[in-house]
Amino acid sequence: MTTLKAFNASDRHGRQRNEEAWRLYRATMLQMMVSLIGTGFIGLLTGAGTSAAIGIGSVKMAGGAATMADLLLILLLVGECFRPLLLLDRYWHVGYMGIAASTTIHRLLDAQPEVRSPAGAVRAIPGVTRPAVRFQHVHFSYNASERPALVDLSFSIDPGERVALVGRSGAGKSTVVALLLRFFDPQHGAITLDERDLREYDLESLRRMVAVVSQDTYLFYGTIADNLRLARPDATQAELEAAAQAANIHAFIADLPQGYETIVGERGMRLSGGERQRIAIARALLKDAPILILDEATSSVDAANEALIQEALERLTAGRTTLIIAHRLSTVIHADRIIVLEAGRVVESGTHDELTTHHGAYVQLVAAQT
Repeated sequence: MTTLKAFNASDRHGRQRNEEAWRLYRATMLQMMVSLIGTGFIGLLTGAGTSAAIGIGSVKMAGGAATMADLLLILLLVGECFRPLLLLDRYWHVGYMGIAASTTIHRLLDAQPEVRSPAGAVRAIPGVTRPAVRFQHVHFSYNASERPALVDLSFSIDPGERVALVGRSGAGKSTVVALLLRFFDPQHGAITLDERDLREYDLESLRRMVAVVSQDTYLFYGTIADNLRLARPDATQAELEAAAQAANIHAFIADLPQGYETIVGERGMRLSGGERQRIAIARALLKDAPILILDEATSSVDAANEALIQEALERLTAGRTTLIIAHRLSTVIHADRIIVLEAGRVVESGTHDELTTHHGAYVQLVAAQT
């Protein structure tokens, strides 16, 4: 409603909803008309048959060919004769509702995920699996008719290294994250972890190796503690507080009336953007995964919150293999290496100081922001 009022679109949006309501009304009335015709026909047939049987029985009884007992028997048998017809009418309607429901249910049950764990999948174990990531000539397109999101993409992230991906919107940065988490598989090329193709790993164990702090932090309806334990259901209260302190959010939570048991609302609507982001960082700290993805983690917060978040991110990235996706180039200056993407390809790679001397794509991005 706030958005509609701000764009002076309340009346226009209301008219659209009204038109949809009238379409629903007309379709409902048509369905009811058909249903009533069918019900009326069955009722008329049943009533006419019963009346005919009583009339014939009465004539027979008046002529002495039937007794009162015969007439009562006829009345009982007429009801049983028409019962299958009445049941058929009832179950016909119920059956069509069942067909509509079952079609949707079976479509869901029969759906096969595009990405699955292979037979004999290898389990990635944090602390044992070496978190070195390699993209080797990766080609990926969301749709065969669209231009590729990634074209012959090759780069690596060594254990403990912080690598930043930068580029204009549509360069393919978010696609890299989706492929690393195996939401999709590349059409060509390979992505490896510990020199083994991601497609050889068990999905659950693979995703246990990766923690994500994204731009659009999703908090579920529930308490702050519930949202933190999404990363580790068995975490103790002390571990929750330690993660929150490292993320610079413990003092805020402690000042709330119910503390860690405070309800955050759907999508964390009762919290500010910076508070949601720091809870997401605490959640990633609690997961303690060896690979970390920061996907625009500070793009939607103000300067005061950004300072607190950057301090928390420094603690979070320490010792972890980190991939940083950023539009704000100020957040990637201190990365060990910066990779510049254009149209799904690597066009430059190096440190901030090295790239600023080349006067290439990175310098153009910096100039556009300053």
